Order: sequence, then C-alpha cells, then structure tokens
Amino acid sequence: MIAVTATDADDKLFAQSNCGNYIAVAAPGVDIVAPAASGTYQFTSGTSVAAAQVSGIAALLLDAKPGLSPQAARKALLSTARDLGPKGRDDQFGAGLADAYGAVRSLAASPASAPVASVSTGR
Repeated sequence: MIAVTATDADDKLFAQSNCGNYIAVAAPGVDIVAPAASGTYQFTSGTSVAAAQVSGIAALLLDAKPGLSPQAARKALLSTARDLGPKGRDDQFGAGLADAYGAVRSLAASPASAPVASVSTGR
C-alpha cells in the first residue's frame, strides 16, 4: 500500500488532505482536469486524484521493468520524490512530491537492470 496526499499548484498541502506517519508521497490533486458526465470535463480536487497519478507512475515503473516487486516500486517512488515541507520525510508530504521521470530513471541506474554487454570471440 502507498498512501498518497494531495498538493496544489504551489506544492502546498491540499486543505482537505489526510496527514500522518502513513503518508508515503504527495502528488498534484487540486484543480485537476478530469472527465465528467456527457463527454465533458471538470476540475476536481482530492487525494483520490493524487493517488491516481501515483498509480500511473507505478504502471510506468512496471512497464519499464516487468516483474518489478512492490517493494522495489515503492523504493523507486520514495527515493526519487522531491522533498517538500520540513527537511526529510514528514507526516504531511511523506517522502515528498512523486517524480515519474526520476522514478523510471532510477530503475535504469540500478545494477540489476543494467544492460549486459554482448561478447563476441570473432570466430
């Protein structure tokens, strides 16, 4: 499980966000354009919107490295989050603002996923 809180456009905590030591990361969740009834769009806010974005990052991680364990996905999310609020992990933002690009790149940097060089004897 990855508990997500929501931030606004200024990276401030969404007023209705939950806080606590269980928060893992934050993601944008205020005034996000989302599909609405009758094929229209609406602005919506909330931690559910932020959680959907983190779910999308998890999907990117799995696409980049099929078979990635839940623990490794969590580590990639938390270790690449941009710190917000008090320095370090805190009860408002967790590890910080989730960074999709950084999380996916962190998988490429890990020794376990480094490409294996092809060796040819030339014979």
